[in-house]
Amino acid sequence: MLHNDQRAASEAWHNKCSIARGMLPNAMIVRHDRDPARYLWRTLKGSAVGSFHPWGDCGVLVAPRWVLTAAHVMRVLAGNGNNRGLPYVPFDQTFTFADETPVACDRLVIHPAASEDPWANDLALVRLTKPVADRSPALIFDREDADADGGCEVGRVAWFAGCGDTGHGNNEERWGDERWRIAFNQVEAANDQWLRFRFDQPQTAAGPVSSDVETSFACDLEGISGSGDSGGPAFVRLPEGDRLIGISSYQDGETDGCYGVREFYSRVSSYRQWISEVAV
Repeated sequence: MLHNDQRAASEAWHNKCSIARGMLPNAMIVRHDRDPARYLWRTLKGSAVGSFHPWGDCGVLVAPRWVLTAAHVMRVLAGNGNNRGLPYVPFDQTFTFADETPVACDRLVIHPAASEDPWANDLALVRLTKPVADRSPALIFDREDADADGGCEVGRVAWFAGCGDTGHGNNEERWGDERWRIAFNQVEAANDQWLRFRFDQPQTAAGPVSSDVETSFACDLEGISGSGDSGGPAFVRLPEGDRLIGISSYQDGETDGCYGVREFYSRVSSYRQWISEVAV
């Protein structure tokens, strides 16, 4: 089901968040036929989203002292690929919120069932050295509460945030400048672990731009994560505010970021109990 009213409301909200036209693009892979300045993210102050700068990759505050991110990213930053299942791993890194507020980290907890063969349960929690008081943690989407508001995540338009590589969906050229931006995409499918998105190609009156990709309808500011955006959040906008639905994990396609590629986000609503048990 296409939630066209949600699509319109989300994109109208984004128009209030984007900065003046004429600036260079940042992060995320975007439509080639849109002004890249429209994707830039202006309302950064107080955001729960951030990155492990300068090493890249993203995360989101889910409790005053805890950041949710991707396990595969944390294994690299922690320098230990075999820490799955340990209660805590020392983690001497810095998490920098999108408004450039840095906070030191001290502990890492990787989901006990995280695996890269097969790829599964790609989540980790990072503890900050002290609780954050100047911003609110992201609230997690509740599938039970959402039943009265159209059901689960499938069909809803989500917005992504990231500061990794950027480029256009019609070619493989990529670049990065560490600036934040947001893009939209519709949840195509879901199972217990994953939410799936597809980078839809633009449509014209004569039909799809390319016959090599399935016919579909892209959001006005359609996009998909770029390299360095792993661990970044996906949100849906409900009447009561934004709700966290996913954490960027991996893409399935011959060329990352090109039209037609599918991206998989860990379905955060399936991990509410684990998050609440660890993030205390």
